[in-house]
Amino acid sequence: MSHLDEGQLTLLLDGELSPEARAEAERHLAGCADCRRLYQEVRDLAGEADRLVATVEPAVRPAPAVQPSAPRPRRAWERWRPLAWAATLVLAAGLGWYARLGHLDGAPAADRLGAARAESAKAADLPDNAPRPPEPAAPLATLPEATTRDGPAASSSAARPAEAQPAAPPPAVEQAQPAEAPVAAAPAPAPRRDAEAVAGTLAAGNALEARRERAPAAAGASRAVTTAEAPLAARDEVSSKQAVEDAAVSPARSVSLEQAIRVLGGSIRLVDGMTPVAVRTIPGRGVPGAEPDAVVVRIVYLDPPGRELWLDQQRPGPAEPEAGARSAPALLPGDTLVSALADGQRRLRWRDPEGFHLSLAGWLSGDSLKALARRVR
Repeated sequence: MSHLDEGQLTLLLDGELSPEARAEAERHLAGCADCRRLYQEVRDLAGEADRLVATVEPAVRPAPAVQPSAPRPRRAWERWRPLAWAATLVLAAGLGWYARLGHLDGAPAADRLGAARAESAKAADLPDNAPRPPEPAAPLATLPEATTRDGPAASSSAARPAEAQPAAPPPAVEQAQPAEAPVAAAPAPAPRRDAEAVAGTLAAGNALEARRERAPAAAGASRAVTTAEAPLAARDEVSSKQAVEDAAVSPARSVSLEQAIRVLGGSIRLVDGMTPVAVRTIPGRGVPGAEPDAVVVRIVYLDPPGRELWLDQQRPGPAEPEAGARSAPALLPGDTLVSALADGQRRLRWRDPEGFHLSLAGWLSGDSLKALARRVR
């Protein structure tokens, strides 16, 4: 075995060798004087290092001196806090006193409002041809506001005939305003409440009179609506039948989608995801495989190259299945039939569960037509 180096001797000294390597190293040390001397030097060096580390003491850091905290300066808003509380209390007391004064001043206005409502109720009980009492002249400045709040009532009052409002003599005007002097002498808030009360009374009176005038007209209108609604269903049925008959005897013509729905009896089939460019009605005798005496509704689409693609649909009547069986091969719901037309087009025919006869015709392959047929809703 070769001599041991310092690394192996250090591992041996630290006890980090495996048992086999340790036994072999100890046997070598027993027979090699040079390795024993080197091992002793490594041991002495390690012991000296441990002794030096033990004798070194860490430096002691002096504790920081505690400085006495300076007094915190008083903030400016803290000095004004008592004054703010005092101002709040004074403001609350002033608002309470002002509200109490306003309540006391509003008592006469409430009494006058009750009297005005009583007068309005008496006026509502009068017959239509009775002369109306003259309106007060003082609150004329508030009439636009009343007109804005109740527009129909004000317009009805303005449209009232002149004979229903006879002019009253000046003494009557003076008698109708007994409270003008107290209102003028009242404090500032009282006239405003008086004006609002009188304006509300005028609006209420005008509304009552407008409702009384509109009652006969509303009754007549309701009777007219009831009379007009009676034959509505019959007229719709007649118009639907007339549309079917007109389409059956006329050549192909463009119609609206609503007219097409009416011809088909209230429902229509469309290709999901495509937008129709035209809607036409065609006699059944002009469409191969269709019932000759029924109407065909043709929805025109455009395929990707820009050529027309036709979705024909027909709803046979109750007496037409036998004729259809004689004129074309019978199709059960779910069956499809692809045929080639003379101009190079292909037509895919099928029948849905509700009895609609459907067909797709265009310059597409049969597989493409079948894929489009699955999108018909």
